[in-house]
Amino acid sequence: MSLLGSHHFRRFALIALLANLAFAQPLYSLLGEQAEFLVAHGLGRWQLIALAGILSLLLPALLAAVPLALAKFSPMPQRESFYLLFIVLGALALAPAGKAFGLAGLPAVGASAFAATAVAAAYWRFDAVRLFFHYLSPAILAFPLVFLLWSRAAGIVMPAAADAGETGAVQEDQREGQDRR
Repeated sequence: MSLLGSHHFRRFALIALLANLAFAQPLYSLLGEQAEFLVAHGLGRWQLIALAGILSLLLPALLAAVPLALAKFSPMPQRESFYLLFIVLGALALAPAGKAFGLAGLPAVGASAFAATAVAAAYWRFDAVRLFFHYLSPAILAFPLVFLLWSRAAGIVMPAAADAGETGAVQEDQREGQDRR
């Protein structure tokens, strides 16, 4: 059986996707909009790449190891611990959606936990839902790439490209000024 077809890899991909939705993507969004924070704290290119690797790969790998460890050291079977982790990460990922429905506080937590439980049950029961998540799993690469290449933090990761972009904008402004004369 190939690695991509193993249920351990599929479970890792799902946990990685949910962890990226719950933790990494909101942090990438916040840090991408506030690149000044990164500069003020002296983060360079390699620190940002390491941060992206930690948030998008290492953290999910550690979380995916939880069901395996629980199966070794506790009476809770691996499958049940996987679904429990699925529900917790799913609830965290769905929590911001509560704002769209005007929910806050405990009702938002309850609604996101209920929705995550329903999605976990659908994942367990229906092949189509598992297939949907399988095809959605490459997003674990999209989140850090968007942060590193297309947010305001991209100027730190690729300073030459940022300088070229500013130079191009300055040259265009100068041409517009000459056209008005």
